[in-house]
Amino acid sequence: MKEVIGICPVCGEKMRVTRLECSHCGTAIEGQFELCKFCYLTKEQRELLEVFIKTQR
Repeated sequence: MKEVIGICPVCGEKMRVTRLECSHCGTAIEGQFELCKFCYLTKEQRELLEVFIKTQR
């Protein structure tokens, strides 16, 4: 499964999800769904955030 990208690779604007689908039964919901704020971070930023959170325990 591919990782969600939050920023458009062509124009740099925020992406939105338009379809959710259950991998088990195939049920699909279509609409316009916002990604969480962490989805808009780069992979490197998310990795840094993950390390930061883990070290705060």
